[in-house]
Amino acid sequence: MTIEVTRRKVKHADGYIIFKDPAHPNARPSDGYVLEHIAVAVKALGKPLPPGAMVHHHNEIKSDNRNCNLVICEGNGYHQLIHARMRILAAGGDPNTDKICQTCRQVQSKSNYHRTRSCPDGLNRNCKTCMAEWYRARVARKGQHVAGTRESD
Repeated sequence: MTIEVTRRKVKHADGYIIFKDPAHPNARPSDGYVLEHIAVAVKALGKPLPPGAMVHHHNEIKSDNRNCNLVICEGNGYHQLIHARMRILAAGGDPNTDKICQTCRQVQSKSNYHRTRSCPDGLNRNCKTCMAEWYRARVARKGQHVAGTRESD
């Protein structure tokens, strides 16, 4: 007699689908639950996910775990790059030539950003216009501080 065990799926509070399978290699040690999108990706890949790998939902619906909706990312950096490119597309820009300014939130050409070594893509996070305003405000603040110091002497 064969007994078929059906997995009871539960939608977690954060939107992901989980199921209990303590024997699964990706089961959480604390309670034996497995994230369904991880299990689907592992099955599609045919082997365990590499260390640091993440699974991205292409349509950003956390409960949509179809193979065609999942992308295996080599790490968090690549996963964040996908999200950044999707934000630019959603805002009407081209991820290859445009960027969203962190301050004004406008999509602008990458040529409207200063180069810097401190940002991952080599460009400042703020457009040249916002950076100019920031520098003007900074100079004004320093001037007030210096003027205030002189008055107290």
